[in-house]
Amino acid sequence: MSAMREAQTALDRIATDAHLLILDNLHTLDDIGGVSYVYGDELNAGVGETVTAQADYGSRKAKLTFDRYADWSLRVRDTLWPTDRAWAYENISRPAARMLVGRIESDLRHAVDAAGDPARVLFATANLPLNRDVCGFVKSFDRVTMRSMLTYDIGRLSEVVTFDVAYGIGVAE
Repeated sequence: MSAMREAQTALDRIATDAHLLILDNLHTLDDIGGVSYVYGDELNAGVGETVTAQADYGSRKAKLTFDRYADWSLRVRDTLWPTDRAWAYENISRPAARMLVGRIESDLRHAVDAAGDPARVLFATANLPLNRDVCGFVKSFDRVTMRSMLTYDIGRLSEVVTFDVAYGIGVAE
């Protein structure tokens, strides 16, 4: 297997693990469990765009502007990351998910506090572009879209793994 193909396969595994960790953490936040997750893919909106979204159930609608961004990156100098899934899970996927969920959770808590009722808050992730020259993926699982990329940083003389989520939070009237 070529080094590029091996890196793509490893990045796909790492991104899937991080994505599943993000979903597990976002959907188990009991105290903000009334927040509605809207299918961002169906909104066909990108970063900076404003759309009117409707919750899956009920007639609640809210304007969402995809102006929030959570990202995490790590310089990967260790040769274990493409081949050792357990190492990559503990050293890349888990920290990435923890950081991204922390940022999103903080924004959701502020929105719930401002709205006074989690049932009025809608959350959606935006579609993110992916440069064709970059080793990366944009995946959407259970209403959360995340982009993962592997790039080479000439300034650091190393590969960098990046995960990011662009999202919007709206409050229904």
